[in-house]
Amino acid sequence: MSIAMFPTFHTWTSTPAAEMAAEVVRLCTNDVSSTTAADSPGSTTITRLVDLLDQPEEDDHGVLSPTQHSFKTAYRILDDAEKQRRTSVRGSVSTDSEGGVRVTWSNLGRVVKLVCPPTADRDVYLYRQAGDTEGVVFRSPTPQNLSDHLHWLTLPVSRDATGA
Repeated sequence: MSIAMFPTFHTWTSTPAAEMAAEVVRLCTNDVSSTTAADSPGSTTITRLVDLLDQPEEDDHGVLSPTQHSFKTAYRILDDAEKQRRTSVRGSVSTDSEGGVRVTWSNLGRVVKLVCPPTADRDVYLYRQAGDTEGVVFRSPTPQNLSDHLHWLTLPVSRDATGA
């Protein structure tokens, strides 16, 4: 008995980007069930990340769609952080001019950014800033780090004005 390594396609059909994105999400998480990021409650940020796959490849200013590396990195961190989250904060998702993914959350004058570069030779990092104070960079963030920073966004300003 032989096991097929790859699926066999007998006809070529155009696949809508949303279906491709759901398949990418399933493959990134090794999830063989039929659920996608959009099915889980509060997954607006992940849904927005998946929506980036609908963007054209590039425009006059650079790459618009995320690279495979940046998409997979962002998805894994966001998905795992969402499973650990204590609060729900919606993020704004975009790409940089090279196809890296940037996710920004803001609340009460505070900002948290997850930056996933387009290639593996550059560091993933979190950036955190409160008001007019100088921001802090956290290299090689874990999903737990991100979850903690997102929780920090929701703390009353008087309790933790500096983010320390």
